[in-house]
Amino acid sequence: MTKGSLAGKSFNGSFSYDNSTLKGIGVEELGVTQGLKACFNYLGRNYSESDDRDYPTFPKLVFENGLIKQLDFWLQPEKRVVWWNLPGWEVKYSQRQASTPTILNCQKR
Repeated sequence: MTKGSLAGKSFNGSFSYDNSTLKGIGVEELGVTQGLKACFNYLGRNYSESDDRDYPTFPKLVFENGLIKQLDFWLQPEKRVVWWNLPGWEVKYSQRQASTPTILNCQKR
């Protein structure tokens, strides 16, 4: 976080997906029904894809021309916001190494 009351704090997570249906052209989405798994730690609590406010319709991973554009994952009861590129949110992601587990253990804390 770079702005607001959470400025200076970092939150971690991971997601995994099966990219076999992606064509790499235009805008494409993968969701829970396509195997999207997510695990994020936010303010000391773990959240998985089933915690999304609109599960199982969401979360969704959005691609543009084969590149990740955003993860649409929302926990709050208020109106859904696409936060991925909002001012104050700095999202960094990297591809996992082949030797690391596919997804974090996302047990509730």
